[in-house]
Amino acid sequence: MNDFIGRLFLTFGIPLFFLLIGVVLKYFPPKKINYFYGYRTEFATKNEDVFKEANRYSANLFILLSILLFVINVIMFIFNVSSAIMGISFGIYIIPLFISIIYLTEKHLHKIFDENGVRRDYNSNRSYKVKGVGDLNHINSKNAIKTEKKYVIYLSLLIFAISTIINLILYIKLPPQVYIHFGLTGNPDEWVIEKTIAIVVDEIILILGWLGVFLPYYWIFQIRRNRFLIIFLLLIYSFLELVIFDTLYYNIYKMHIINFVTLVVFLLVSFLLVVIGILHENKKAR
Repeated sequence: MNDFIGRLFLTFGIPLFFLLIGVVLKYFPPKKINYFYGYRTEFATKNEDVFKEANRYSANLFILLSILLFVINVIMFIFNVSSAIMGISFGIYIIPLFISIIYLTEKHLHKIFDENGVRRDYNSNRSYKVKGVGDLNHINSKNAIKTEKKYVIYLSLLIFAISTIINLILYIKLPPQVYIHFGLTGNPDEWVIEKTIAIVVDEIILILGWLGVFLPYYWIFQIRRNRFLIIFLLLIYSFLELVIFDTLYYNIYKMHIINFVTLVVFLLVSFLLVVIGILHENKKAR
């Protein structure tokens, strides 16, 4: 029963989440270039014209992505694939899909705009001024932005290294067979694997999680003064590692260190960070 609920959540919940992103970007796009909300790459933030087109186009791609995810998950649901396998599969194929959205959006932008962010169909004999170019004056130098990003990457790698060391320490105490999937009540189900395979799978999940969270942050987001997204990303990755640690901890001591209350608190804190970040950016834009 618990596995069935998990499969339903993955089948409908995840596609709905990406559909929500696409709908919000399409019908409630950011009004101005900011550090927190919307599609942001170095080229997409050339000016407001490029920024608006990037958000419009990427919103459509997110909607298509939600449909694709729904089709894939429905197929796995029909063939009675377990929620654990569906979750691992999602972690594997979501990264290439995200990269595809970035690649297609950037290709679309470079097709419409030149390297200066001016539309290629512009008549050069007329006077022309791109609205919003001056809005980028408040952004600090690219070197300062890259330096800050490097510190965030170093911190995330430190978190990953600490988690790996803890996993190796727990590996010594693990029983030969390890539970890897739990129901809503916190009790393990029939999914049991060897402890060596469990550690390998955990490390793969941590690596994929790091690539999915921090690689786009380093390559895409133009962040300098707003710290809310940085804290949010570190919080997400730390929580992922905490879930993995909780799984290993249960197999050793037969008790959890996180529960439903912990999950609710995490979601509330994450939601508050997003709201505060958006309000902060709107205040700066006025």
